Amino acid sequence: MPKVELKIRDLRNGDVMIAECGSVEDACTWLRDRPEMVEVLGVPTPYLSREDHTAMREAARPLGDDERAAARALDEADAAAERAREEELARQDAAELEAYREAQRTADPNRPMEVRWSLADGFALQDPYDPREIPEAVRDVASAWIRERDSWVADRGQVVAEALLTITPGPTPTIHPGAQFWPASRGQDRPS
Repeated sequence: MPKVELKIRDLRNGDVMIAECGSVEDACTWLRDRPEMVEVLGVPTPYLSREDHTAMREAARPLGDDERAAARALDEADAAAERAREEELARQDAAELEAYREAQRTADPNRPMEVRWSLADGFALQDPYDPREIPEAVRDVASAWIRERDSWVADRGQVVAEALLTITPGPTPTIHPGAQFWPASRGQDRPS
């Protein structure tokens, strides 16, 4: 007969442990005689039948009033600790985002920019926190690149519908290797 594991929690201190029983019958006996201030959280043993689970559930001594109150207090403390962790993570994320935004405001204006283009929306910066405007010279270089790709897919009845390019602005904008485009069936005119 396979061993049965019970996931239990000490209601005095919140410690979670595994109690191991030699069989389902032993687990039923343990559950009937469950020690005071010990809560059964579940049965992590994977191979038990539905009948075994039912037998153990029926054998389990229900929590008393004091045990229910202790379990509720532990659950509330766990929930409060989780909320505090989430709030701290949110504060850290906000601080990191603000530091990133400030770094973007003070960074080299001629650093590479990721430019997104689509038939529907035209040009935009991929990074929503990059405060720079897309210079006309960058738009011109990107538009020429897109028109060239249009010629590649025209014989299939397609046009470039979206593109993503990394471009170094400056006096002579340069498109970095790895630029991508996605074609779609010709069906709408390119915006002017």
